Amino acid sequence: MNYRLLSLCVLLLSIVMAAPLRAGTITATDADDRTVTFNPASKVVVVLNCNEKTQWRTRDAGMALDPFQGIKNFRLIVLVDLRSTLAKVVKGYVKSRMRNDLDNEAVRIKPFYAAKGNTGNPRNDVSVVPDWNGNICAQLSWPDESTKFRAVVYKDGKELKRFDNLTEDGPLVAVVREALAQPAATASTAPATTRVADATR
Repeated sequence: MNYRLLSLCVLLLSIVMAAPLRAGTITATDADDRTVTFNPASKVVVVLNCNEKTQWRTRDAGMALDPFQGIKNFRLIVLVDLRSTLAKVVKGYVKSRMRNDLDNEAVRIKPFYAAKGNTGNPRNDVSVVPDWNGNICAQLSWPDESTKFRAVVYKDGKELKRFDNLTEDGPLVAVVREALAQPAATASTAPATTRVADATR
């Protein structure tokens, strides 16, 4: 037996096993029928897991992230868990309502874009993904519905931080601020506006 070759194989295997693994790309179709990527290689993405029991927390968390809106490598995606609802029976209507809410949300966050000198259209960046049967949630390690508010942050294609019971917004905001290297003292602000759109209406 070639022990030198065997030793080399063992060494290579140990290196591969020790190296951090990049999660596979997770994609889904949003309410605009666009393919969105939850963990793109070049952005910081926050995914909020919304259902009928956590929609108010989703609103609060979305608004807490307003200071980061307009930063070009930041994205917020709301993943709406509809598996236990009748929404799948009226998919067209549900998606239409979601698109209307996204139109309103784009108008609401426009001042944050302007404050950063970002002349882009926020409507191109906002995204709500309906999960009709729970399959997308399962890909994000949320196989079951929960009354607890959940979120996950991806940076450069890798999972940065997971929250399985986010009771306040501060920890989420802190993780995103650090990921984007945004000092708290210089975070952009904008005039008070209406509440974030209700993705589950």
